[in-house]
Amino acid sequence: MFCQIKIEKVSSLTEKWRVDWLGDVAYPDLSRRQSQPSVAVRFSRYPRPRPMGEEDKQEVWLPIGLLPFLKVGDVWQNAQATGERTASSTKIFRHLNMNKR
Repeated sequence: MFCQIKIEKVSSLTEKWRVDWLGDVAYPDLSRRQSQPSVAVRFSRYPRPRPMGEEDKQEVWLPIGLLPFLKVGDVWQNAQATGERTASSTKIFRHLNMNKR
């Protein structure tokens, strides 16, 4: 189950876009007084076109308070998560040894 929130800053992404990366944390607009820093969120068209051009990628600065709603691999359209996930959420390491040192 996923949370249905709208993020107006990504309303221009009317087609399907995938969250590829959560990046830098900063105050990107120093002319405005902001109460919290922002995180750079990188999106790419989904499914990825071949070949992929610069117009198929977007970077949007979003308030860091939205991080609980942004997961790498989630697909967004019309300012909302679609519920579609492209990244696996479970990893199994069958031959992992852990030793104290």
